[in-house]
Amino acid sequence: MSGPDLTCDEPGLSGLDSPHASVDLSLLQDRRVLDNMLRLQSTMLPTDEYLYSPSSDIKPAMRKVVTNWMLEVCDEQRCEDQVFLVAVNLLDRFLNTTAVKRSQLQLSACVCLLLASKLRQCSYLSVELLAYYTDNCVTSQEVIQWEILVVAKLKWDLCPVTAIDFVEVILQQIPVPVDVTGVRRHASTFIALAATESEFICQRPSCVAGAAIVAAIQGLTHASRSDLEKCIEIIANMLKSRSEIIKPLLFALEASVKRASSPSDGSVFGNSPTGATSAKHQEQYSKLRAMMDQSEEMVDTDGKETPVDILDVPNW
Repeated sequence: MSGPDLTCDEPGLSGLDSPHASVDLSLLQDRRVLDNMLRLQSTMLPTDEYLYSPSSDIKPAMRKVVTNWMLEVCDEQRCEDQVFLVAVNLLDRFLNTTAVKRSQLQLSACVCLLLASKLRQCSYLSVELLAYYTDNCVTSQEVIQWEILVVAKLKWDLCPVTAIDFVEVILQQIPVPVDVTGVRRHASTFIALAATESEFICQRPSCVAGAAIVAAIQGLTHASRSDLEKCIEIIANMLKSRSEIIKPLLFALEASVKRASSPSDGSVFGNSPTGATSAKHQEQYSKLRAMMDQSEEMVDTDGKETPVDILDVPNW
């Protein structure tokens, strides 16, 4: 006599159509949760040393290309927002521990996408699918072998706190003068774009999330300078940071959107895995740029120039 059949045959509960857990306000509105996230965010924060080391074969432009490719893959496969951010975090940390050749960069990215999808969504990206997206420049066997290498080099610390983790917590604890859904959607776009920029590698995820939320509010409400200053101050205090840290990040995000929305920027839109989603991203960034261009420009009252280079911002 065989045992009971415990398989689940309910339709619509597999893969990317699986239902998501509902928002738990008791967690999002609990200050202790935010404090724990602020404490943990620095434990797995990558550095950009590998990009500027004389012995490194990987340069910032190469990272830009491969992270945009990773974003396109996640977009086409309708991955959850966390998958891309976790994958980029794993990639940066792995490249800091292991010297890889430029020919192995996409292989490293494939492995990080595989690990991130296993960790952050119900249906993970298959090895065969990832190999297909490289036009079979990477084999399935290589991905399987390197998966063991990556987790070993990262010492199995594979669950970083990302900027997306902070978005919902911040939105639940500050007064938002506009539709929260719109702010959340635009902030997620800003954060994904920041992950492709090497200037943001060393910045704390909480501050990137704060700057992204302010940028989204600015574009959606065309708020006055004083209102934005007040919003930045509230978010900075919540994140145990300072407005002087978040403000330059805000300007850097805006500069990134302007570069990404330019059709001449081939590094952003010329490396789609299938060529199908490049125009989609360009349209998305163009809409963000149009909203920001209509907003009141934030300037310092003392006339001093606000730093736009993220490297000028201290890493607190």
